[in-house]
Amino acid sequence: MDAVVRMQITKQRYMSDYASYGVNVAERILWNTGIEGKIPVPNNASKTNDIYVTCNLLSNDVTLWNDYYKRSSNWNVAANVVIDNITDHFGENFPYKTRR
Repeated sequence: MDAVVRMQITKQRYMSDYASYGVNVAERILWNTGIEGKIPVPNNASKTNDIYVTCNLLSNDVTLWNDYYKRSSNWNVAANVVIDNITDHFGENFPYKTRR
């Protein structure tokens, strides 16, 4: 065996899609009423998930290549879409493939 590809995907869920949608609506109401700048609201308060992905190319227990990404999703972007985008990015940057 020449090499092994190992990938790990971890999803940290913070709230449900419904709760995320509600927070997003509240942010829009604050923005539209002009109160938004006067009340501290964290960036990306409607975040539903953080998704952590690592990809490693190993040969004889030696790492030949690795990459790591962290992305967030909310009620409007499904976690599986974020994971698909990240794995597509890994594929585009993966070594040892024929370039066109």
